[in-house]
Amino acid sequence: MVMDEGWLRTCAVRYCAVFGIGWIVTAVCGPPGDDPHQPGRFVEMSRFDSFKDYMSAAPGFFLWIGVPSLLILMVMACRARKVPMEQLRVQTGLFLLLPLCFVLVAGGAVIVLVHVVALAGFVALIPVPEAEEGS
Repeated sequence: MVMDEGWLRTCAVRYCAVFGIGWIVTAVCGPPGDDPHQPGRFVEMSRFDSFKDYMSAAPGFFLWIGVPSLLILMVMACRARKVPMEQLRVQTGLFLLLPLCFVLVAGGAVIVLVHVVALAGFVALIPVPEAEEGS
């Protein structure tokens, strides 16, 4: 299997940007009192403290959601030139939903909702793979 490294690099950069924007939206929209470190636990806090708390949880959530998603993108990079673009986008979008199951089980419904919308935006930004030189 030959991996399309240019496609992977472009997708990885776009995914990290979309993940960051999605996490900022999550921090702004998240209920001020939900503790992202311990879903299901309510803590009395101001909106600003809640924003800081969500932002401090971002690296941990990137490990739970972002790193597996980047691994999925690596696998999809092997298929980038072999399948039609529409099929590639649908498959990539569906596979990228898998890491969000961890958060849904933990009780982070707001996080999952925002990131599903962010993933839909990312799937629309997936670049068309370059044609092979030999074809």
